[in-house]
Amino acid sequence: MKLWQLVAIMDKDVQRVQAIALSNAEWHQFATWLGDDTALVQTQDRAKLDAELPISLVQTAMATIDTQFYLSKNGVIQSKPTSREDEVLSAMEVVARHGADVLEEVCEYGSASV
Repeated sequence: MKLWQLVAIMDKDVQRVQAIALSNAEWHQFATWLGDDTALVQTQDRAKLDAELPISLVQTAMATIDTQFYLSKNGVIQSKPTSREDEVLSAMEVVARHGADVLEEVCEYGSASV
C-alpha cells in the first residue's frame, strides 16, 4: 500500500495516520513526511506519496478501521450491504484479497468491482 492510499483510506485523517506512524520507530520517516502534508500534496512529491508502506504499518492502521465492507455475490465490494448474503469483510481482508487500490476505490466511491 502506498502512503497516499493509506491517507485516503483513513478518511484523509493525516493526524491519525501520523500518530500510527509515530507508534513504531521504524515508521517515523512516514510521520515526518506527513508533518508537512500540505507541502507534500502541493509539490506532489511522488517519491513520498507513492512510497510502499511496510506491511506491519498497514496492518496496524487497518486494525483501527471499524468500518465493515460487503462483498456481494456478483463480485462488488461495497461500503453498505445490499443483501443478507453479502460476505462481511474487514479493511485488512479487502486489502489482503483484492489490494489497496480496491479498498481505496470503495472508500472513495462506495463500491468497486472485483
